[in-house]
Amino acid sequence: MEEIEARVERFNSLSNYGQQLANSGHYATPEIHQSLSRLQKAWSELIQAWQEQYIKLFQAQDLQKFYGYVEQTESWLSSKEAFLANEDLGDSVSSVESLQRKHMQFEKSLEAQMEKIDEMASFAQQLIQNEHYDSDNITSRCQAVLRRKEKLLENAAARRHLLEESRLLQKLLKNSYEVAAWINEKNSIAQDDSWRDPSNLQTKLQKHQTFQAEIMANRNRLDSIKSEGEKMLRERHYAPEAIQSRLQEMEELWEELLASCQDKRAKLQDAYKALHFQRSIEDTEKWLEDVENELKAPYTSNDLVVLNSHLKKQEELEQDIASHRDRLQELVNTAQEFQQEKHFLADELEERVDLLVQRYKSLRDPLQERRGSLEASRLQYQFFRDVDEELAWVNEKLPMASSRDYGQSLATVQSLQEKHQNLENEISSRDALTNAVLSTGQKLVRGGHSASHKIMKQMKELETSVENLKTEAQLRRQRLMQSYEAHQFLSELLDVETWLVERSFILETSDYGKNEESTQALLRKLEATKLDMEGFRPRIEKVQETGASLINKDNPE
Repeated sequence: MEEIEARVERFNSLSNYGQQLANSGHYATPEIHQSLSRLQKAWSELIQAWQEQYIKLFQAQDLQKFYGYVEQTESWLSSKEAFLANEDLGDSVSSVESLQRKHMQFEKSLEAQMEKIDEMASFAQQLIQNEHYDSDNITSRCQAVLRRKEKLLENAAARRHLLEESRLLQKLLKNSYEVAAWINEKNSIAQDDSWRDPSNLQTKLQKHQTFQAEIMANRNRLDSIKSEGEKMLRERHYAPEAIQSRLQEMEELWEELLASCQDKRAKLQDAYKALHFQRSIEDTEKWLEDVENELKAPYTSNDLVVLNSHLKKQEELEQDIASHRDRLQELVNTAQEFQQEKHFLADELEERVDLLVQRYKSLRDPLQERRGSLEASRLQYQFFRDVDEELAWVNEKLPMASSRDYGQSLATVQSLQEKHQNLENEISSRDALTNAVLSTGQKLVRGGHSASHKIMKQMKELETSVENLKTEAQLRRQRLMQSYEAHQFLSELLDVETWLVERSFILETSDYGKNEESTQALLRKLEATKLDMEGFRPRIEKVQETGASLINKDNPE
C-alpha cells in the first residue's frame, strides 16, 4: 500500500500531463486519451486489486483472530470438561460439601468465561454479517464451540444436581448410620441377659417398659429417614439401589430391635413368672421340710392329754397335707405350661416340681406310721385311763354292793332293795363300757402292742374287780331278798298275831249275856268270829309255810 501511495503523485502527475497534452491539441491526442484511459483503468484495477487483497488480508486477520478466540475457548472448555469429567461425588457429607464448594467456584468461573464466549460468538456473527470469505467455517466452528459451551453448562448443572443428590445421599446415610448406631446400641441393651438375674425383676420390667417407650418415641427418626429416602426415590435419585437397600437395612434393624425388645419383655415376664413360681416352689419346699421335720420329731407319750394334743396336731397336719394336694397339682400344671411354652427354665423347674411331688408322696408312709403310733399310744393310755376310771367306779360302787346293811324293817328293806336295783341296773348298763374297754385291750394285745403284758394285767384286774362287784351285788341282792322275805314274814306274822289276839279277846270274854237277846247277839258274834276264823285259816297256814321255808333256806333272820 505504501508503494502504491508512493506512486500516486507520479500517477497524478502523469495523468495531468497527458491531459494537458490532449488539451493542448497534441496531434496524438486520441492516442493520449487512449493511453490515459488504459492508465486509469490499470490504476483502478490496481487499486481494486489492492482493496480486494486488503479486505482478504483483513478478513484473514479476523479469521486468525477468530481462530485464536476459538482455540482459547476450546482449550478452556477442554479444561472445564476435564474438571466435569471427574466422577468423584464424595463419600461423606463433608467431602460432598467440599466438592460442592469447588463446583460453585467452578460455575462462577464459567459465568465469567461465558462473556468471552459470547464475545467470540458476537465476533463470529460480525464476520459472517461482513460476508467473510470463510463464513461457513466460522459458522461451523462457532456453533461447535457454542454446543460445547451448552453441553458444558448442562454437564455443570448435571454435576451440581448430582452433587446435591450426593449430599442428600450422604446426609441420608449419615443420619441412617447415626440411627443405626443408636438402634444397635439399644439392640445390645435389649439382647442382654439381665433377665437371667432374678433380682429386682419388677424394677427391670418397669425399666424395660420405659426403654420400649423410648424406642417408640424415636421411631420418628427412622420415619424421617424413610420419608427422605422415598422422596429421593420419587425424584429419581441416581443411586436408587443404595437408597432402597439402606432403607431396607434400617427397617430390618428396626424390626430386629422391636423383636429384641419384645423377646426381652417376654423373657423378663417369663423370668418374673418363673420367679414367682420358684417362690411358690421354695414355699412348698419349706413347708415340706417343716412337715418332714415334724414327722421325724419325737413326741412325749406319757400323758393322755399330751397325746390328744399330738393327735389334734396330727389331724391338723393331715388336713394341711391334704390341702396342699391341689397346690402341688397347680405347680405340676404350671411346670407343664412352662414346657409347652418352651420356657428357658422349664426343665429345671419341672425337675424341682417332680422332686416336690416325690417328697409329697413320701409323706404318706411316715404320716400313717406317726398316726398309727399316736393312735396306739392314745389307745394304750386311753385304755389305762378307762381301766382306772372303771376300777375307780368299781371301787366306788363296791362298798354299796358289799354293804351288810339289810334293813331293820320292811320299809327300809324295800328302800334298800330299790337302791340296790338301781345299783344293779347301773352295773348292767356299765357292762357295755367295761366290755368296750376290755375289747380295746384285746385289740391292743392282738396288735402286738409293746405294753401288752401290762395291758393284760390291767384287763385281768378290771375283769376280777367287775366280777367281784357283780358277785357282791348278787349276794347283796340275795341278802336283801332274804331280809325282805324275813321282814315280810315277820310283818305278816305280826298281823296274824294281832288278828288272833283280837279274836281271842272275843272268845275269852266272860260276858255270856244278861238276857236272851244279848246272848243271842253274842252267839251271832261268836258265829261270825268262827266264820272269820275259817276264812283266816289259809293265811295262817301260808304264814306257817313261809316260816318253814325261811327256816329251810337258812335265812339269817
